[in-house]
Amino acid sequence: MGQGQRPVHRLGSHSGNFTGSSQTTPPERCHYDVCILVSDDYFQMDTAVTELSLPGGKYAVFSIPHTAEAVQKAWNDIFPQLAVDGLTLDPSRPILERYVPAMLQKHLCEICAPV
Repeated sequence: MGQGQRPVHRLGSHSGNFTGSSQTTPPERCHYDVCILVSDDYFQMDTAVTELSLPGGKYAVFSIPHTAEAVQKAWNDIFPQLAVDGLTLDPSRPILERYVPAMLQKHLCEICAPV
């Protein structure tokens, strides 16, 4: 990892992954998955749970207050902010809402947009 870069996920964190853009994806194909990071030796016993690996790459990380209003505002603001910052959203990877216990204690969360 380069200077100033950090992993998007750590053990003990969980996230919500939004797949599909409401502007370009039909509503029936947009979905929100709740995820938790597990160790490599995790053994999946419940067939109702799907295991997957998230693709790597760079993400623009937006730290926001952990309130419904702030999350909604962030979803409206991140796309124009990416353009202002000269970044392009990578639509092949999901946008992540990340909830890390240490941040939640400070009433914060993050939205991680793949770029």
